[in-house]
Parts: sequence; structure tokens; C-alpha cells
Amino acid sequence: MPAEPQPQWAVAAVAVAAAVGAAVAVYAASSSSSSSSSSSSSSSSSSSASAYPSPPIRTDPSRYGNDFPVAPGELPVVGHAASLAARPPPSIGKAYNMSIFHIRVLALYGAEYVRWIGLKGVGKFLIPAWPARWETLLGRRSLTVVADPDDHRRLRALCVAGVSKATVSAYYASIHAEARRALEEISAASSTPPPPRFSIFPSFPAAAAGAAPAGGPRETDPLPALKRFTFRVICGFVAGADAAHAATLAALHDDFVSWSAGLGDMLLPEWLYFAPFSTAARARVRMVAAVVAIAEERRKRMEERGEAFGDALGALLAARDEDGKPLSDEEIADNVVLLLFAGYDTTSSCLASMLHALTREIPPSHLARLRAELDRLPASPTEHDLSAASAPTLDALYKESLRAYSPVPGVFRQTTAPVELAGRVLPPGAQVVASLRSTMMDAEVFADPAAFDLGRWLGGGGPADDDEIAAREAAAMRERAWVPFSVGPRMCLGMHLAKMEIKAFVFQLFRHYDLQAGTTAPLRQSFPMIRVIPRVILTAKDAGVKSSV
Repeated sequence: MPAEPQPQWAVAAVAVAAAVGAAVAVYAASSSSSSSSSSSSSSSSSSSASAYPSPPIRTDPSRYGNDFPVAPGELPVVGHAASLAARPPPSIGKAYNMSIFHIRVLALYGAEYVRWIGLKGVGKFLIPAWPARWETLLGRRSLTVVADPDDHRRLRALCVAGVSKATVSAYYASIHAEARRALEEISAASSTPPPPRFSIFPSFPAAAAGAAPAGGPRETDPLPALKRFTFRVICGFVAGADAAHAATLAALHDDFVSWSAGLGDMLLPEWLYFAPFSTAARARVRMVAAVVAIAEERRKRMEERGEAFGDALGALLAARDEDGKPLSDEEIADNVVLLLFAGYDTTSSCLASMLHALTREIPPSHLARLRAELDRLPASPTEHDLSAASAPTLDALYKESLRAYSPVPGVFRQTTAPVELAGRVLPPGAQVVASLRSTMMDAEVFADPAAFDLGRWLGGGGPADDDEIAAREAAAMRERAWVPFSVGPRMCLGMHLAKMEIKAFVFQLFRHYDLQAGTTAPLRQSFPMIRVIPRVILTAKDAGVKSSV
């Protein structure tokens, strides 16, 4: 069902507030918890800040303190919101304070910190903390929201069935078909003349943005087509065993877009009818109703006819916990909505940044190696053909794209017990963020981290790689610090699907199309997703356009 139309004045009125609200949403703790912020000082030494976490301790509250340094670049009112994707200078260490509006957050980066938070701390001494509005839109039975460790463990065990490698593999051919469709859309946009611009001076017609010389291809923004690609893929993955059900989900696209926009509205009052959050809440009601209706129909067919559905929703409906209990309708609906969200914006953002890297950053020698590797593969490659063993350069492109342009900047937690970090003791209720982005830009692990270098995943990329033992150790350090999906029991469930989508898209791109960089500078965004949106020219290989890729 389409989203409710909004008048232009309403869109204009909420646009700035929604964008600002996104920063608050990302960093804010649950509205029910206190915003206990400790004072910060930049006088503490980098050596103490670089120490790794010790186990949580019981301590006298008089030892509570947070005098970690404050990251540079703090601005009035907005704090560090504009520098979310930036790695702070090494001089302040790997534990430092940031502020987003009035909220003080302790940011940590480095493989040890991220892994401690994800593997040892979460569920024991740390819990996720979300604003009340996010809990409303995500759903209280969403894996992202459920905080109780035992409850989360049960729910995750049931949801894993829906995103297993076997379920992903069953959709392999469809992903390749959707990748071809997305590339055709981008190519068609490159060959379609842009609409003329209105000019009040008839003798001086306005030039069309992105236009090439008459008769030639023009540059285009690939992100809209990439988003349609990932949305079609995730709808098919969730409900593709029944074409009618997949179509029902796909028809919710406009509602889903409205729902996604509502996650950024933390400022406007809920009673304001056209506010993004209010619109998103109504869209969620329609989305949940559609998912529940599909689930009820399938459950009836499973019980009465013994039908089986080989998609994610079918796996969720068939899953049972240790006591033989299935997922409730609420749990199914909340986690299907979560799957749609997780499979939509993050993967499309990564693909957009990857197109930028392919046209502007990757060295020609690596491009030639990648092209030769993909040219050797069959026209219809198997999953093994695109694996790291058979296509190591493709795998390196996948890893480097997620390292250099990780869409998700970090994971946000709240302490539930006193925790000692680098000699300071954080009290319960302290806000902590494990910075995935900064961890993968750590110069101690990744040589020249700002460079887009496939070589770091192909046996190079470390200062001591000439020594065989040191090279293996450096490679192991890079693997530990590669955390785009986080780590531990709350790591992303959709990583196998994302990997398949990215590799299928790259194969279809190199096999059937020529890609060129546009002349317009790319747009860089720091939130809600970290991404680079390039302007590209994409033509079929028989169209006679020389490719830069």
C-alpha cells in the first residue's frame, strides 16, 4: 500500500529536523534510561587510553570516573555529529569522548575493544540502548531491541534458520537475475537524455546536469537503482517461495521508505500528523498487517496441506525452540521488518561506495587482475566459482569495500554494571560505542588505511609482510580487525546474503558492462549511512564506449 501523500510544505518543514534527528537517534540512549554523562578532560595520556578492557569489577562508586580525552572537532550544539565517520588522531588513544548534542558517549576502537564488547561484554555487562521511538518502529520483539540475554539467545536461534547459508543459496540464481536488472536500469539511465531545464532566458538555454555531448551517454546516480535492487532481493529472499507473497511485500516499498525516514525523526512531536515519525508509525501498522496476513495464510497451508516454503519466512514459521514453541506473530512481523531494513540500505550503500572505488580509487594493476579473474569464470558461475578460493581478487574487493566504506559506523551499548576501562571505572548507565569504522581504519593494523588497496587481502598490506611469520601474523590481525558486521551474538544475521549480493553484482558488471567515472564529484555522506555516491556512466559492452573498469 503506498505511503500517504504529504504536501510539499510539510516535507519542507520536516526535512531539516529529520536530518538532525538522525544524529540524535544514532547516539541517544533509551528515553527511559538516564543520560548520565560524566565530565571529560583532554588531559589524560594516550598511553592509558590505549590499554585494553579488564573484566567488569565491583567497586566503590567513589572510583567512578571518565576523564578520557575529547575528540577534536566538537562543534556548538551538534557536537561531533558531522565527524561521525572520521578517525580521531592517534595522539588521543583508542578510548575518547564524543558528544552528540547534549549526549556524551565513550567511543572505543580497535579489534580488542570491539571484540571485548561484542564477545564478552554484551549480554553480561552491556545491553543495547535505543530511543523509545526506535523501539516503536523496530518492534519490541525485534532482535535489535530485545535486551535480555536469554530472551535474545532464544530469539536469535530461531531467526538464524531464516538466514542460513542454505536459505541464501536457494536464492542464488535470483540474486544474479536481479543484479542484471539493476545494471540494466543504471545503463538505461546513462542512455536516456536528461529532461531540459527551465530557463527564463530563451537565448541562453540552461545546460542539463550530467549531460554528455549530443548523442553520447550521460552520467547518472546509481544509488536509486541499487536500492531497488537490494529491496527486490530481500523481498524475494523473505517470501520468494510464493510469488504472490513476494509481490505483496514489494508493494510495500513506499511504506518502507516512509518507515525508514521515520527512524531519523527524534525532534518533532508525535501528534504532528505529517512528521516523519508519525508517518512511519502508520506505515509500520500497514507493513506488520501485511506480514501477519501472509504468515497466517502460510501457517494454515502448512498445517492443512503440509506445504513447505523454502524461503526465510518459511524457515521462521517452521522454527521451534527447545520447548517446541514457535515464533509468535509479533516476533515474526518485527523480525521480517528488521530483515527488510538490514537488507536494503546497508548493502546498497556499500555497492555505491564500491562503484566509486572502482572508477576513482583502485589501482589499474588491481583492476586488470580482477577483470582477468572474472573473465576466466563461466557465464553462469556457481557459488564456489565466486568464493575466495576460486576468485580471491573478487573476495578482496568485497572485503576492502566493506573496510574502507563500512556503512555502519558503530554499535551502541549501555553499561549495566561497573566496568573498568583503561584505568577508569564506568558506572552503570554509561553510554558506550564500539566504532567499527575506526577499527577498520586503524593504522596499526592496516598500512595506509585511507588507500583502497586490494593487496592487503592478497598477501600484502603490512609493513613486515616480507617476513613469512610476520606476514601471517599481520594477516591474522587484519582479519580480527575486519568487523563490518560486528562480532558476537549480536552480529549481523544477513552477512551471507550481503556477500552474495555484492559478488553477484560485481560479476554481472564486469561480464556485461563498461563502467566509467562521471565528471561530477561524488557525494560523501556520514549518516545515517557512511557512503560515497558517485556519478557513473554505464553502457553495455557492445555499445562502443571505452571502459575505465
